[in-house]
Amino acid sequence: MTAATTSVREGNTGILYLQRPGGGAETVFPDCDLERTRELLLEFQDLRDVDGRALKDSYWVGGLNWYPATVSFLPLLASLLQVRAVLAASEEVDGR
Repeated sequence: MTAATTSVREGNTGILYLQRPGGGAETVFPDCDLERTRELLLEFQDLRDVDGRALKDSYWVGGLNWYPATVSFLPLLASLLQVRAVLAASEEVDGR
């Protein structure tokens, strides 16, 4: 018995093209809400640890500041979470 698989192809602009078993297709467009992304970044920068130290100051390792590299993934992470929600909702509608 073979499990049905959904094929996912990502375009150059982050658009996902889903090919469902049985021929169904879906296109998922990323939410490029830059204002919301900026709000989340500013909120992230204000986070504090239990001692009151800014969390952004905790990314120094061996003289390197990993904070810029880390926060650059936040918009991508938000998009991935959105895509997971879309996929889960599609599966729910399809009864899987």
